[in-house]
Amino acid sequence: MRFAGKTAIVTGGSSGIGGAIVEKLVSEGARCAIISRDPRKAEAFLARFPDRDKLAWWSADVSDPDQVRQTVDQAAARFGKIDFLVNAAGVNIRKPALEYEPGEWKRILDINLSGTFYMCQCVGGIMKACGKGSIVNIGSMTSHFGMPHVVPYAASKGGVMQLTRALAVEWAPYGIRVNQVSPGYIETPLVTEVLARKKYRERIIERTPLGRWGTPADVVNAVAFLLSDESDFITGQIIGVDGGILGGDPSMDPLQE
Repeated sequence: MRFAGKTAIVTGGSSGIGGAIVEKLVSEGARCAIISRDPRKAEAFLARFPDRDKLAWWSADVSDPDQVRQTVDQAAARFGKIDFLVNAAGVNIRKPALEYEPGEWKRILDINLSGTFYMCQCVGGIMKACGKGSIVNIGSMTSHFGMPHVVPYAASKGGVMQLTRALAVEWAPYGIRVNQVSPGYIETPLVTEVLARKKYRERIIERTPLGRWGTPADVVNAVAFLLSDESDFITGQIIGVDGGILGGDPSMDPLQE
């Protein structure tokens, strides 16, 4: 029970990697404030937990700084403190760079990058007052190398990586640690279409040195470590949970013909 008595805010916490992170933290004693936007999905997710006192859900758009401030204040009032923040909310639209509309570019950057900053800024103020805290941002392989047909997503996740490093340096004197986990190809609902296409599924396995797709549990274990006191001397680090892809040749996109 590493997280007994601790409180976490998890954005995008009612499905996919975010949901798996919430399940892990609660299983080890934490209370979780979940921020997402789909009430039906959130209610179905919350129904999995017998002890609802450890969970609370807010519908908020992380790209709206006023909604972020209001939600973080409510979560802090509900649970009394905020020890951890995990920024797992994100969106992507896959298409050639020449075809993106300005609104699509703005939406992806607003949620993935600006939303991460707004959450860090609001929660960081609470953590500074307490003199301690741990933040984990969920990045991507595209934080590290270029990939076609995801230009705004790559730009946003590259920005998240630099945001992570900058905040880690600035907030270290306040006892706040900031790190990033960069997932590889992980089996989540977001990649259902790819998983259903045998050729692409097998090409990704061939591309991955460890020879398999990742699971949400792979990402969750890294996040839990970075939140815990076991990583108390680690900040500003970017950890790839990718089966070895970042250690190899990143030039080939398995989803390209």
